[in-house]
Amino acid sequence: MKRTFFTGTVLMVILFFVAAGCDVSVNPLVFDGSPISTRIEIDTEQNTFEYSNSINLNAAVVDFDDVVDSISVYNVTLKVENRLSPSAETPFNAYLYIDDVKLADINGLTFAAFESEQSLFTDELLEYITINLNSVESLSTKLAQSPLPTVNVKVAGNVEEGPLTFDLLVTLYTQVYTTP
Repeated sequence: MKRTFFTGTVLMVILFFVAAGCDVSVNPLVFDGSPISTRIEIDTEQNTFEYSNSINLNAAVVDFDDVVDSISVYNVTLKVENRLSPSAETPFNAYLYIDDVKLADINGLTFAAFESEQSLFTDELLEYITINLNSVESLSTKLAQSPLPTVNVKVAGNVEEGPLTFDLLVTLYTQVYTTP
């Protein structure tokens, strides 16, 4: 009786995959790529800032021996570190660019909102952040290039008064699709 039940269960699972059209040998495998980050050091006596640093997109796939079919970014996060000034409760406005294409406008958030790593797509922050869909398309185009390029990440913005001393960590989280 137990053997018949086990055999029936195995056959049901196989039939489910066949009915669902699942063919592991045809469909690509999906993995989380390595998070890729850049640290932008902001240090100015002014109340405005514009700084940049680069990210090598190839870092997302360095751990893959398989043939990479494609890559996508599913999250972009920001984190403020080593903040000496202004205070955590100071509101700021900023613009985040990738290769001179604006990714996001941030308006009226405080530095405290980014003391821990925060996604730009978090529901609680949506009223303060506007995402430019053209930049998402531009980034997707760059991720389709071979070899993967290095891109420039720029942040510009302002607060009510300076000086400004903090680091901004920008991280891209990726998914890597490989062929089996």
